Amino acid sequence: GSLALADPVDRALEVAQKVSLAAFFVIDHIGGLKQWRVLPGGKRSGMGTIILGLKVLLFSCAVGAVAQVRKLCKENTQKWEDKKKCIEGAVKSLLLGAICAHLSSACVMHDVACGVAGLGYSSLELRGHWATLRPISPPKTAKVATKEPKMAPQEPKMIICAP
Repeated sequence: GSLALADPVDRALEVAQKVSLAAFFVIDHIGGLKQWRVLPGGKRSGMGTIILGLKVLLFSCAVGAVAQVRKLCKENTQKWEDKKKCIEGAVKSLLLGAICAHLSSACVMHDVACGVAGLGYSSLELRGHWATLRPISPPKTAKVATKEPKMAPQEPKMIICAP
């Protein structure tokens, strides 16, 4: 876990990221409850609370990116897989941070740039989940041996339709 890290700076970064992420979830839920008028404050107050939560999430993303870059720079092993995970984590944190900066009005950018950041972040997330899926095999159906009774052949019946 975060507290098992030897370097106190890395430990502080990990704890700050996790605490700010938890704070975002709490603030976002409070903002939703205000918008639904479960808590007093009205819709406008709820939106302000959600924007505050997005700024906290922006902080969490920035701290997460710094932590991943520090981990990448300290990496003593030459394993490409470990370095690739650090790079991917840093890029995902930066992309999500860009989205949060735009949505919280901390740093407004063009909507296209925010959309491209969202597309990149979603693609990285999907790729991570896609790798864990296993191919779906068709369901095996049990064949039940049933004997259908043989019926004696019947002569065709003639149906006459009278007008």
